[in-house]
Amino acid sequence: MVSAVYRFILMGIFLNLTFQTKGQSDSLIADILLIGDAGELTQGRQPVMDAIRQITQQSGKKASAAFFLGDNIYPTGLPAAGDRRFSKAKAILDTQWSAALQFAQQVYFIPGNHDWARGRAYGLDQIQRQAQYINELEKQGLKFLPENGCPGPEEIEIAEEVTAIVIDSQWWLQQNNRPGESSDCDCKTEDEVLYRLKDLLYKNRNKTVLFLSHHPFISSGIHGGYYQFKQHIFPLTEVNPNLYVPLPILGSIYPLVRGGIGNIQDIKHPIYRKMSASIDSLLAQHPACIRIAGHEHGLQFIEKGGQRYIVSGAGSKYTRHRESTDNHISFSTTGYVRLQIFTGGRYRLSIAEATADTHRNLLEKQWEHAFTASAGTVTEIPTRWPDSVTLAAAPYFKAGPFKRMLFGKNYREEWTTPVTVPVISISELSGGLQPTRRGGGMQSRSLRLEDSSGREYVLRSIEKYPDKTLPEELRQTFVKDAIVDGISASYPFAALSVPPLLQAAGIPHTKPRLVYLPDDPALQQYRQDFANKLYLFEARVPEELEKTHS
Repeated sequence: MVSAVYRFILMGIFLNLTFQTKGQSDSLIADILLIGDAGELTQGRQPVMDAIRQITQQSGKKASAAFFLGDNIYPTGLPAAGDRRFSKAKAILDTQWSAALQFAQQVYFIPGNHDWARGRAYGLDQIQRQAQYINELEKQGLKFLPENGCPGPEEIEIAEEVTAIVIDSQWWLQQNNRPGESSDCDCKTEDEVLYRLKDLLYKNRNKTVLFLSHHPFISSGIHGGYYQFKQHIFPLTEVNPNLYVPLPILGSIYPLVRGGIGNIQDIKHPIYRKMSASIDSLLAQHPACIRIAGHEHGLQFIEKGGQRYIVSGAGSKYTRHRESTDNHISFSTTGYVRLQIFTGGRYRLSIAEATADTHRNLLEKQWEHAFTASAGTVTEIPTRWPDSVTLAAAPYFKAGPFKRMLFGKNYREEWTTPVTVPVISISELSGGLQPTRRGGGMQSRSLRLEDSSGREYVLRSIEKYPDKTLPEELRQTFVKDAIVDGISASYPFAALSVPPLLQAAGIPHTKPRLVYLPDDPALQQYRQDFANKLYLFEARVPEELEKTHS
């Protein structure tokens, strides 16, 4: 074992010198360890943790960060303290974080499907308990994200030029008892997760972005639908490796169905596929994004369409994988992945095997990315707008006699009558405002802004979007039209009527005003979704309350 470790160190030194020769001016800015599915002990030990810790002690230098990529506790996460299984589950988790703090400056845990009790209704309790346990240890550099069973995305600054974005992908796949509209999560729906991800990608457009989730988008293993001839003839070996009972016809049903349709934990399942497509299409717009996941018990590096994917799910076990190709390399063994990022857009990937007896490098991969100053910038337009515009809040609420008879007169006249409102420029408003994050509930859209002193303001849309309350399969049907038309029963400018009443009652209140937001480049990443619409503009906190708390 010792000689293997020394060979590993010497190889690392040689490769580092080779890499430095290629770019003498480059320096290491982030050294990241990726360990997934580490939630099982082998005779009370964790060989992967032991191997990384030993090589760190030999080198005397910690990594910048270590990420545990979910399935941190097999088989069903962290039970309650009174449960007979608690001590064993806690020991698994303690083995991971205590070792990781010895070989990394920052240690992050993210959730997996087993941490959610494999999708069961009580999974939310399990994942909240695990997050609470890790975070309440209050160890410097140790964190579980996202918290409270929320989906994220969470932003982590690894270095000035490197940002990690973490989501709970099992939240998306969870069919029972997940935090939703009534929760305190910042993002409560899939759409809100995607909007937030879009905003974070824009914010970090000139950085390397590491996108981390438990579930991969591409895989050459079982979750990717890989089955060998053995599974068609001896399907019971999937349950027990020793059950060689020949079922040559019936046996083919299982791999064909799972490989073609999949359960919800497999890439080909419709819900999983929708998640992958929705997120991956956003990530593809970023100039330098690396997808990182666990879930599949093995080690993979994939290059597809100029995008790069890492699967590191071999922290405690491994399963079969397809044979490697030039652009899709995979290893069926336990181990981990190391990603090193250098100035000048240089990257080095190392895939290492780590068992009770072996610690060796299996793959070294290097590539470069040239960042440009204009990456992700928004095309400018002239910022000369009129002082005011005249328009209707929602002209589509117009209705003839028959529609009025069926759906009601409502406030259609108020929605469809043009009003004259001032045009605002957020870069000039209140001394200059900076958009910080989007918000809104099930029907409205809102955008938070902040001035130079940190005071917050908000733009709330007059137009409503009630179709978000509908299941996706109904959003392109007549049902959507009927739901949207129902908004005409509400008064569009009701918020403007409330302040005088609150003023008379002596109650602190904001002072909303109706404004038009043009196609302002200062909106940055929010421009496409928020430009050219009517809004209520107001401070988030009444001025009287701000003075009280200041």
